[in-house]
Parts: sequence; C-alpha cells; structure tokens
Amino acid sequence: QIATSTATLIPSLTPTATLPPSTVTATVTATPTSSTPTATPVAQTVLDFFTAALHNDGRAVLITWQTSAEANTLGFYLYRSQATGRTEFIPLTGLIQSAGAQGGAYLHVDETITVRGEYTYLLVEIKQDGTLLEYADQAETILLGEDGSRSQLWLPHAIR
Repeated sequence: QIATSTATLIPSLTPTATLPPSTVTATVTATPTSSTPTATPVAQTVLDFFTAALHNDGRAVLITWQTSAEANTLGFYLYRSQATGRTEFIPLTGLIQSAGAQGGAYLHVDETITVRGEYTYLLVEIKQDGTLLEYADQAETILLGEDGSRSQLWLPHAIR
C-alpha cells in the first residue's frame, strides 16, 4: 500500500516592506468575514539623535545616540569612512547590544583617528531577523585640518 496525504494551502495576505527608519511601516491583513484589508501600524525603532564630537582635546571622537523605542532591535554597529567621497565605510565596532524596547542612550569613543583627516560616522541597526537599517540621513562628519584646526559639521548623504 502507498500512503497518501493532502495539504491545503491558505493564501497569506500579509505583505511587508522594509522602509527607512523615519517612515511608518504597515502590515495588511484580511479577516475571513471581510474582503477589505485593514492597516495596522507596526512598531519601529525611534532614533532621537546621533552625534559625533571631538573629545579628549581633539585626539578622539565621541559618538553618542539615543533611542526612545527599539522594536525587534538586536543592537547597533558603528561604521566610519575616512575617504573623501564617504562611500567606503569600515566597521568601527562589533555589535553594541540593544538597551531594550524602551530605548536607551549609547556612546562610543573613537581613539583611532589621526591628526589630519575627515571622518564620517554611520549608525546601522540590526534587527532580530538579521535585517540591517542604515541611518544614512543622520551621518556625522568630523574634519581635522592639516594645520591642526578642528571643526564639526552634519552631513546627510545616501549610502549606495
């Protein structure tokens, strides 16, 4: 005898999309008694600020950020670019653990800067499902001039 089994597939009406952190994501679901989908807001991480400032008499950069909510956040990574075009970022830290659903305050001191150069810092969030979110619109740039002068500016840019 040959055993047979059957399976019934039920179509899912749950499309999702990954959007930039500054937008709201919605999940669409349908109930068996209605043919009209309803939108339900999905919780997301709220980044209150991300800053980089010269520290220790200009020999280091202090990077700070704060979140007021973290949804399904495993943690954060910091990246730094020293290239003039700011398109090549290298990891600056390992995983910085999430403070939890209520958010928290974070800091990192970059003591690997040299006397001269331009440094752009980028915050990347990693979700529990492995999704990475780049906060490129809040990247910070620090300039260390050839004459030893130091200045700071905020420079939003897109990551390719």
